[in-house]
Amino acid sequence: MGERKEIKLEEEEPKLTVAEVKEKLKQIFDLEPLEQEEFLKLVTAFNNKKEAIAIMNIGGRVKGFNFKSKIDGSSVKNIIVFGYPYAKRGQAYTDAVAYYTEKTGSRIKAVNWMDYSPVLGKIHQAICRGKRCETDNPNLILWGEPFTSTRAISHMPDDMKGKAFGPNDIDKFKKRIIDGKK
Repeated sequence: MGERKEIKLEEEEPKLTVAEVKEKLKQIFDLEPLEQEEFLKLVTAFNNKKEAIAIMNIGGRVKGFNFKSKIDGSSVKNIIVFGYPYAKRGQAYTDAVAYYTEKTGSRIKAVNWMDYSPVLGKIHQAICRGKRCETDNPNLILWGEPFTSTRAISHMPDDMKGKAFGPNDIDKFKKRIIDGKK
């Protein structure tokens, strides 16, 4: 048998306050933190550029994203959404499937409900983050194979499906993004 080596675990770094994090970022990037008013002006300028693209990962939480300017009400025109929010597995999932199986009499219906209802809720919430009012008409790109799987699309409400572009539609896609034409 080989020798046993002692493994030394690194100590966990202490939690930092917001002020300490800002100071560390200032040291690393040599940047001053933006004041709220300055940040809002940048958001407004970004939103008013037709070429601007916002990127949103919804694999975790969706709350907190807001693409609407508080200054002039403008909204970003192009948003890429990625990070398919798969249903979390575990005891709560198993218990919910058992509950819905008992209620519906079908395990398939229960699994479909648990796999798509909460997931589509998160996707819908992400879409609504980009479209805050009737006049907003952003290009929302759901990026990644899971968004386009036949099974996922079959559970999506029609108002979430939008326009699909395939590899042969690249010119149509460019027109939609660059010219804003449908």
